[in-house]
Amino acid sequence: MALAPVQAWAPPRAVSGDAAMNVNQRLLSYRPDPAWSVYTPSGREADEELADGAALLEAAATGRLPAFSAALVAQGHPSGGAVLRTPAGRLLSRTLAGLARQLWPSGTADVKRKAIALFGLELEGLSPEDKQFEYARQLSRFMRGAAQELAAGGDAQDAPRRVQAALAQAARRHAPGLLHHAGRAAAPPGS
Repeated sequence: MALAPVQAWAPPRAVSGDAAMNVNQRLLSYRPDPAWSVYTPSGREADEELADGAALLEAAATGRLPAFSAALVAQGHPSGGAVLRTPAGRLLSRTLAGLARQLWPSGTADVKRKAIALFGLELEGLSPEDKQFEYARQLSRFMRGAAQELAAGGDAQDAPRRVQAALAQAARRHAPGLLHHAGRAAAPPGS
């Protein structure tokens, strides 16, 4: 078997002006398919998310998760603080505080593990503080989403069902790993 002759390396040919313009035009006009794009907040929503992440970090550090969750529920509902006087609002606030307490990571390795499991986040290359902040931001996004889902749900159902539906819908959108975790916890032993 004869080997093919080795060709010497040559620099790439210069691209003509028209061809380069065509490539640049295609790159500039590219619009990703919305069905495949990742949810990224913008404008005021992004600012709220950053503020919520910072507030959640502070609430977790100071043991004020119930107050934080109550504030998020009130902010996410059109009636504001009045929602906290309803059975569904109080139940969602207590449930979110309990979930935040249960889901709060205990260390840097736990942040990484929970971020991947709950939110599908890869946090490689970030400092430990940035990892924890990104985790808090994602968790607060889920919590705010649940409050907004409760507001959108109306008054057709009793409080526990409304809260469960709001949490499930928010988890589908913001924390899909939470549904998998909840499904495993609810499964009978041996299944």
